[in-house]
Amino acid sequence: MDKIQLREHSVPDAVHQWQKRLIKRRSFLKRLTSVAALAALPLSLSAFSATSAGKKRFLRRNPEIFTTKQWEIMLAVQQHLFPADKDSPGASDIHAAPYLQWVVSDPNLDPEIGTFLRNGFDWLEEEAIDNFQESFLKMNENERESLLRKVEETNWGGSWLSVILLYIFEALLTDPIYGANPDGVGWAWLEHHPGYPRPDERTKYGRL
Repeated sequence: MDKIQLREHSVPDAVHQWQKRLIKRRSFLKRLTSVAALAALPLSLSAFSATSAGKKRFLRRNPEIFTTKQWEIMLAVQQHLFPADKDSPGASDIHAAPYLQWVVSDPNLDPEIGTFLRNGFDWLEEEAIDNFQESFLKMNENERESLLRKVEETNWGGSWLSVILLYIFEALLTDPIYGANPDGVGWAWLEHHPGYPRPDERTKYGRL
């Protein structure tokens, strides 16, 4: 079985089912300003630590979850998929990488999905070397776009990118108590006013 077949064989059924429920990015973004869109996107995680020390700790890479290379590729992929501009935050501004790290560390997450998410960064690096003879981290924006478009056409790549985007959107929309969307930067961009009461340490997801 070659590398491509191994990757395709490694896509969990849970991811396939999840992918069927995902909304295309363009239409999703058009709906983000509505309360209905926020309500339609459930949190899938337990809570982040709300303490300053906990936040600082979580913003760092956990070597038990991601290797240095996986973490760096994750930052690059997320920023390519959701870049910042003068009027909007990017993936790094909404703490998308720490949020995804917590997703993978969540004991309630299907272990196959966590493994699939981690493996995707390694597979993307293999594709970069096979197609461009260099690391994804050294590729320019046009090369990255070309590679991601190519990967998107594969079974594993389409599923993997869909899930990566899903968690970028969650990081954009979640209450800051969960560690992403710091200071409500995503809400400010969307001109969204969160409902009340907002979750606190006693009522946040995972505590009810």
